[in-house]
Amino acid sequence: MVWTQEHAKVQYGQVRAEMIKLMTGCRVQFIRDPEKRTPYVVEMCFNASWLDAKAENDAEGRTNREVQIAVSAQVNKVDHTNALQGI
Repeated sequence: MVWTQEHAKVQYGQVRAEMIKLMTGCRVQFIRDPEKRTPYVVEMCFNASWLDAKAENDAEGRTNREVQIAVSAQVNKVDHTNALQGI
């Protein structure tokens, strides 16, 4: 296989995307507010093209990004603290 400048651009783009995810992951650790942290986590977990596409089973016509952020907001509302057992 002969590497062309186009291959180098694709390779650089992939490496750059992974570095951005890594830096975002480090930054997310310091964001305490779940509403501010959720969009960053959604970006790290899902492909950007899928996030920008319309959600298939959404009656409101939202994108997958909007649906995932809404689902994450519901999960964040649940109290995740453990109750003391045996008292």
